[in-house]
Amino acid sequence: MIRRLLLPVATALAGLAAGVLVVSTFAPSAPDSLQVPQAPRTLGLQETEFRDERSMGLTADVDRTAAIALNTSGMVTASRCAPGAGFASGDVIAHLDAAPVVALSSSTPLFRDLALDDEGTDVTALRGALRGLGFAVDAEGSYSTAVRDAVKELQRRAGVAPADGVLRLSSIAWLPGPTVAVTSCEVIVGERYELGSPYAQVPGTLRSLTLVTGETTTVVPGDRILRLGAREFTMPDSGVIGDRAVLDTIAASPEYLANAAKPKDSPLSVTARLVTPLRVVAVPPGALVGTAADARCVQAENGATAAVRIVASRLGSSFVVFDGDVPKRIRIGAAVTARACG
Repeated sequence: MIRRLLLPVATALAGLAAGVLVVSTFAPSAPDSLQVPQAPRTLGLQETEFRDERSMGLTADVDRTAAIALNTSGMVTASRCAPGAGFASGDVIAHLDAAPVVALSSSTPLFRDLALDDEGTDVTALRGALRGLGFAVDAEGSYSTAVRDAVKELQRRAGVAPADGVLRLSSIAWLPGPTVAVTSCEVIVGERYELGSPYAQVPGTLRSLTLVTGETTTVVPGDRILRLGAREFTMPDSGVIGDRAVLDTIAASPEYLANAAKPKDSPLSVTARLVTPLRVVAVPPGALVGTAADARCVQAENGATAAVRIVASRLGSSFVVFDGDVPKRIRIGAAVTARACG
């Protein structure tokens, strides 16, 4: 009896064991979301434009500090002088005994009173100063009626009396450039100014601007467009601006004037971009083979190496230019087997 009862139990247990074995043998694999992803072995390449837009600094080469002097004596009753501000040709920069003094920028300093029919290098310099202020006078000639009328209008605008077209030295002050930055004021309102003494100190004429480069800074060769405030200028591949017209325009900008008032050797900050953009490819640094800066390469999918030149590194990528054709795909990570370029 007991034997007949145990037989079905044994049969059931055997069936259960067989079922477990079947389940174990045919258990489903882990879902894709739980699989360990394999690292990619190659990377597809695509060229893009690279303008190398960045902030840069320019160092200024200027003549030694110049002093602005007035051509008469008197009590300073009003002053436009302030460190960091600018004097521009045609501005009234001071009042002595309530009489206005007008700044004039000319190729050579004016040294005498000038009137109708006068001739000389100072008359030619005055013509240049008037032309710089927008007056319609010829570049050469004597103190003509056109020059007299221009001087008369300048006097009227500045409040110089009498406004008769006679240029009196006591009513003007010479500037070494169309616009200059004031570094210091030597006399303030309420003090007496003596003829010939310094009224203000300003930097000398701007002779050149040079791109600041450091040992760790990579500068892509090529002409650049520089932006300073709202204006743009072209900097040649040499990294030096020497064009007189460009220098005068920069020297007259509020940004340059403010920078000139800073401690010596403070670079002028500009933004720059390449005139002609490069065609570059972004690759991960681990795809680069070789250690010499001028002998780097990548390994194409077929195992061949292709020479490249690194032009910049940003956001974890190296921007490179290929010496020849750009491969469609390159090896990356552990798939890179090349140890040297060749």
